Amino acid sequence: MTIIKRKIIKAIMNIFPAVPQALDLSLNEVFMHKNFTDADEDTKKKLMLRSAQWRYDYEKKYKFEKMYFKKVNIKKLLKNKIVLDLGCFTGGRTAVWAKRYDIKTIYGIDIDSVYIEAARLFSQKMGNNTHFQISYGEELPFEDNFFDAIITSDTFEHVRDLKKVLQECQRVLKGDGIIICSFPQYLSPFEHHLGFVTKTPCIHWFFKNTDIHEVYY
Repeated sequence: MTIIKRKIIKAIMNIFPAVPQALDLSLNEVFMHKNFTDADEDTKKKLMLRSAQWRYDYEKKYKFEKMYFKKVNIKKLLKNKIVLDLGCFTGGRTAVWAKRYDIKTIYGIDIDSVYIEAARLFSQKMGNNTHFQISYGEELPFEDNFFDAIITSDTFEHVRDLKKVLQECQRVLKGDGIIICSFPQYLSPFEHHLGFVTKTPCIHWFFKNTDIHEVYY
């Protein structure tokens, strides 16, 4: 990328700038700040639990099915089923789903050990029948025909190979299994996922992802 292009992208980002907050618990950035990386183990665990609790409280307030599937009885589909939460993050939402939908057993996967440790800590705190492990969606560590259902939210836009992820989902689902998913359309004006540094819309319509991310980081 040329210096001129870099300056142009940065200038556009700065039309509506934003600043990441060290204790913003909504996404994974909280684990990238020195507040977490330089903290002692006890402080790290407290932040992990706070992250999971934030997601738990958010899901209770803004119900998944009310936001995306108003005409679908998700509880009827998931009650007493074996379910995978693909992209579980710190497990707060998984804990709500387990109870709300009367799920028999729920598994959660995500790609970072911090997320999974947080999810396990929160699961122990809540006493849920949940199981978490590190995994990529392209290589699910489960046998064929294992799950009755897969539920995933705001994850498919992050995976490396969506086609392979969907093939893996099909492999681990039972013959009559279902997948319930929601994810943003990448070309929507604000779905560039740059919200921690800029609120300028539509940047990703005009510049390559690699160039944008180089400036972002």
